[in-house]
Amino acid sequence: MKIAFVADAHLIADADPHQRRHAARGFFKDAWPSFAALLDRVNDASPDVVVLLGDLVDWFSEANVDFALELVSRLKRPWLWTPGNHDLEEPDGVSEAGVAAARDYWRRRGCDGGSRIIDAGAAQVLLFDSALSVVAKETQAWVEASISAGEPAIIATHVPVDCEAVRAWIRKVAPSRNLQKYVQSGSPNFYPECLQGRIRSALAGHLHLEGEVKDRETEFRFLNMAISCHDQNRDTRYVASATILDTMGGSLRWHKLVVA
Repeated sequence: MKIAFVADAHLIADADPHQRRHAARGFFKDAWPSFAALLDRVNDASPDVVVLLGDLVDWFSEANVDFALELVSRLKRPWLWTPGNHDLEEPDGVSEAGVAAARDYWRRRGCDGGSRIIDAGAAQVLLFDSALSVVAKETQAWVEASISAGEPAIIATHVPVDCEAVRAWIRKVAPSRNLQKYVQSGSPNFYPECLQGRIRSALAGHLHLEGEVKDRETEFRFLNMAISCHDQNRDTRYVASATILDTMGGSLRWHKLVVA
């Protein structure tokens, strides 16, 4: 089986009503053609399924969601989505009512963001919501119950797992990042109690940093953005990329697709 993972497109529609933010986030807004080109590359790779790991839009608005899903409709294979924080946040921040409204609209557009298991043959991939840097207790219980003792498990979610190996890597490569936001800080016991020693790999987006780190037998893979742009706020250049997992033949092989 072949699975394509795509994270962090941060799309902004021309029709979005929050026009004052468009100029400030123009480096993201103008990058949508590279996302479209990346999806074309993904189509060329012929995956069995595509997993969108959150932050498909730069902030929630119905116009942004509609624009994003119009682009995603380019995909020729089935796809799944789990939300990122930007998919649920309004331009002025996070509120309980705003998050509920965002989730409702995504659901009405066919994206429920619920937990899923992908049977990849040589591994099972567990997809779940961590958008607000917390994993709900019922989701933690589902993950723990879903991990099969005899089959390699891979988790895929938006925000990286909270463990010391991940924290140390972030402190090394991006020391200014607030770890309350950039790991699952609301669920500090999730890794030691449910995951440690039980998963082969953990994939996440959110950081806009590409890299890998290991904790014992578990490898953590951090995905780059799905757009090519120069983030003026961080003075960082991104190249649109996707990560491919290929389990054909019973082994786990990883490679990347890149759009210059």
